[in-house]
Amino acid sequence: MAVIGVPDEKFGEEIVAYVVLRDPSANKSTVSDSLDKYAREKMSNYKVPRVYKFIEEMPRNAMGKILRASLKEEFAKDS
Repeated sequence: MAVIGVPDEKFGEEIVAYVVLRDPSANKSTVSDSLDKYAREKMSNYKVPRVYKFIEEMPRNAMGKILRASLKEEFAKDS
């Protein structure tokens, strides 16, 4: 999972969590609800992602680090 901030008109920035499922056939709605419930138990409300995006593979560089800029570009395309 990777969490990024994306521009938002109302809040200035919105939190989006990108998730790669271990089981691609899992119900995304159920997984999203479970992640949201867990996050709300462990974090303050303003830190909890408002959007969960499911992707097949995380974009990574040669060192294996997640390319957050690529995720922001992907979010911009989807919006």
